[in-house]
Amino acid sequence: MLSQEDRQRLAEIEQRLLADDPVFVARMRSPRMSRLRMDGPTTVLIGLWLTALVFAVLARSMLVLSALFAVLVIETGWRVYRHRHPLRS
Repeated sequence: MLSQEDRQRLAEIEQRLLADDPVFVARMRSPRMSRLRMDGPTTVLIGLWLTALVFAVLARSMLVLSALFAVLVIETGWRVYRHRHPLRS
């Protein structure tokens, strides 16, 4: 936790940064800069994917492993795209 003096110093730095470069501050406050959030369905899908991966490795099935990898790449690409280009209503 920051001391009162450190919080005051941080607030001064933030104010100077806002005065020097407001465009940069606006970009940093943009919702696009937030981390990807994992909701319930995402967690379930990741669990199912990992379970299928374990079974594919145990069965030594290259076809299933390739399909799982393709699904992972496509899903990750889609999530990154949607995060950078959110739907507008």
